[in-house]
Amino acid sequence: MDLKFCLIFCFFGHGCFAHLLQGLYCGLDNCYELLDVTRQSTKQEIARNYRQLAKKYHPDLHKGEADKKVAEEKFMIIARAYETLRDEGSRADYNYMLDNPDEYYSHYYRYFKRRTKIDVRLVVLVCISIISIVQYFSRKQRYEEAIKYFMTVPKYRNKALEIINQSQDGVKKVSSSKQNV
Repeated sequence: MDLKFCLIFCFFGHGCFAHLLQGLYCGLDNCYELLDVTRQSTKQEIARNYRQLAKKYHPDLHKGEADKKVAEEKFMIIARAYETLRDEGSRADYNYMLDNPDEYYSHYYRYFKRRTKIDVRLVVLVCISIISIVQYFSRKQRYEEAIKYFMTVPKYRNKALEIINQSQDGVKKVSSSKQNV
């Protein structure tokens, strides 16, 4: 049973990992072929070929809706190939993937390792700011609801007026005592 399972996995399982590479770099296409360059091409040659292809397939240069859609898809593929090959580190990782296609998970690690890194302090600062703003508005809303409630119930409204009158009497006494001095 185990031997049968292993044979089936080896036969069918190897092809199942091809979908893992679709999201990396240029997918199943070769970035060098897409830009019509070789592995030994310089950055300037890659940039020149990219600009030529970008002029040819830029979506703004096409009139019809169908032509524009095809050009946009092609332009996105070319732009992704250029982004992969213009950076030396990314290009080295891509070459490693081409040389060692069986190391699927290593390619995933290398690909996502190069992604844009965000400063953790900035993320924490933004999260704390958002939480503080939400708390402020929540408390302000609850305060206003409480004031509206107290103003509508006569018992609390009368008590508030009594407190205001007492505080005004205290202010008058203090101001009159200051005038006497």
